Amino acid sequence: MCIRDRYEPMAFEEMNAAGMSGVYGWLKERGLVQREFDHFLRDFSYGLVREEIDRAWAENREVPFPAIIGRALVQMGIALGDAELLELERLYYRPWAENVIPYSDTVETLSAVRKTGLKMALVSNVVFSENVMMGDLRRIGVEKFFDAVVFSSQLGHRKPDARIYRAVLDPLGVEPGAALFVGDRVLEDVQGPQSLGMKAIWKPKADPAEAGPRIPFPGTAQAPYAVVRHLSAILPLIEDLRKG
Repeated sequence: MCIRDRYEPMAFEEMNAAGMSGVYGWLKERGLVQREFDHFLRDFSYGLVREEIDRAWAENREVPFPAIIGRALVQMGIALGDAELLELERLYYRPWAENVIPYSDTVETLSAVRKTGLKMALVSNVVFSENVMMGDLRRIGVEKFFDAVVFSSQLGHRKPDARIYRAVLDPLGVEPGAALFVGDRVLEDVQGPQSLGMKAIWKPKADPAEAGPRIPFPGTAQAPYAVVRHLSAILPLIEDLRKG
């Protein structure tokens, strides 16, 4: 289920710099870095950290953010404990958390689905720790709607790996053929679920580039069950499926 519209009002580069500023400040206060921030941002964030993430994502693996920055810092000669790395994650994620904007009809739609008695689960590709992401769900008021929540950071596998979908289907006792997946990315939220036997509804983002490189078209084998422009538009589709 896709519940978040975008990060606003800051762009990715701005939020990354703001988050890394918190990490840099913490390290600087303890005398662990001497270089200027611009050099730290270039070499650490866009260099070492990006390399760790790309290496894992190329294999559909997820490495939690504390482990990523821990490995990157070791390459700079800085070794930190688990508690310190979790603190750096908290500092880095702060500007992201402040700019999470859900779809305007998210709460209304999830509430309506909940009233049908259907089970709902959230499957998300994210590098951040479970505690950090659950904080987002509580902050926007949607945690209560889900019977199961799985983040790739806790499982170690990313969509479209079948194991991450199974991580919610199996505990809920739901077979893929009885499941409907809603998401905004083509590979992870349409092709992945449908390859397992689920129906998928694609809700594209405002920027088509954010959906990924492979856009499904009507009549193709990878076309979604439906395409919607607003999250609430899934409600009549759910009702039609229930009627059979």
